[in-house]
Amino acid sequence: MFRLLQYYGRFQGFRGRLLQLPSWARLLLLVAAIPGVLLMALSLLAFLVSLLALLLLTVPLHRLLSAVLGVEARPAVTTVPGGVAEEIADPAGVEPPVVVETPVEGEPAPTRRRQIEVKIVE
Repeated sequence: MFRLLQYYGRFQGFRGRLLQLPSWARLLLLVAAIPGVLLMALSLLAFLVSLLALLLLTVPLHRLLSAVLGVEARPAVTTVPGGVAEEIADPAGVEPPVVVETPVEGEPAPTRRRQIEVKIVE
């Protein structure tokens, strides 16, 4: 934690010294920093392109392997309060979702709000 405060202090000192420079000197520093900013932007772009290439290669392979091995996707499970399940209508021939009225074991119980009274003493 002390090291973080040290770095913050150094940054504030650098910032103060930078603001003391005349505007033309700050402009020169900005021009000198442009290549570094461009390189950082290009490296971020290269990372995003490589991530996209990874996804483009793995998703079709995953679908192919799932089809070959016969693995099916699990249906979505929705938890609703009791009595609400009857109000869900079947829209135009679409299969209704699976409804579970009680939480499945292992799921955390929903938290209830408690009112807390606060008294401020001066």
